[in-house]
Order: sequence, then C-alpha cells, then structure tokens
Amino acid sequence: RTFFTLDALFSRHHDVTIHIDTKGGSRELIEGVSELVEKHHRYGNTIWGNMSAAGAELCNRTNPRILEFMSIRRVILTYLSFYTGTIGLFPIRSCVMDIPLPSVVLRQFQDYLSSPQRVLL
Repeated sequence: RTFFTLDALFSRHHDVTIHIDTKGGSRELIEGVSELVEKHHRYGNTIWGNMSAAGAELCNRTNPRILEFMSIRRVILTYLSFYTGTIGLFPIRSCVMDIPLPSVVLRQFQDYLSSPQRVLL
C-alpha cells in the first residue's frame, strides 16, 4: 500500500477537490495545511475545517481564503434556523455543510440511546 503526503497529493491531483478535516485542530497542523494550499494555489478546490467550533474558527482565522465546511455546532444552528424560518438572520460563511448519516450517528452512540431514540434516527 502506498501513502502520499499532502504535498504529493496536491502535486499529482491539482484539479481534484480535496476535503480535509483537521482532526485535533492543532495550530501547527492547520498552518502546515494552509501553507501547502498556498504553495499549490488550491483555494478553489480545497475544503477544510474541523467538527469542533474552536478548530473551525482557527482554520478560518489562519486562512479565510480556503473554502470551509461547517462545524457540527454550525450545522445544528443552520438546520434549526432553517426550520424556524430565521435562516436569513444569520450569516453563513461556510461553503460546505456535512451532515452525518443517521446510521453513523446510531453506530457511535448506540450504547447511550434508548430504543425510541434509535427509531427516530
């Protein structure tokens, strides 16, 4: 099996959209990814972010030119504001909204959910 570095992946597949989840949200990792995106001029086809609000904010502060996906908190707030009719009152700066599949949520939290809650998912 061959593993590529992000630098090599950007070099080989410069026209392919790549989705990067900066797990852990460390400043060093986020700055390194930002530098690689700048080096390869991939502002239009690289999407990055973090599922935690703090990590997503760090990504945005580090390089706001890179397309960003929503943190789980922003997904929930956007979803709720849509159904309450207040979506126009909140700015949406993210370009991508990742919604976890119910089966994935169920698998992760099955020990904590009751039978009626599982049926709802």
